[in-house]
Amino acid sequence: MIDDLELIIPKLRSWLDEDERIANAAGGFAWWSPPGAPKEVHDGAGGSSFTVPFLGYADHIGRFHPERILDEVAAKRRIIETYETVQAKLTRAILNVGSTTPAEMGVLLGHLAGLRDAIRITAASYRNWAGRTPDGELAS
Repeated sequence: MIDDLELIIPKLRSWLDEDERIANAAGGFAWWSPPGAPKEVHDGAGGSSFTVPFLGYADHIGRFHPERILDEVAAKRRIIETYETVQAKLTRAILNVGSTTPAEMGVLLGHLAGLRDAIRITAASYRNWAGRTPDGELAS
């Protein structure tokens, strides 16, 4: 039986690559909405600003700016990397019978289960994006 994470992780990595590409294309730095100008958005480099049509849009754009997205991508990749590290440790422990105590094995199994859940939850956040099919693929 194929582990669902064998299917989820490559797809999640491609979504993270896409997020990173878009955030870098948008400058890669923080954007903000200045006090007293609730419909304006300014980039962190001072190179551009624009006005949005509705209140709240500027705050949202400023809050979910490219620099934040890059930080989130890095954190999500770290979850995947940690999962892969723990999985490799567990595999080594299983192959080297007697090298790991039952308590250590329990810690590895618990850590792995939590990371598996974190990866599934992270991937689930990509499923309902506009421009994606119900299974999370980019619509053509």
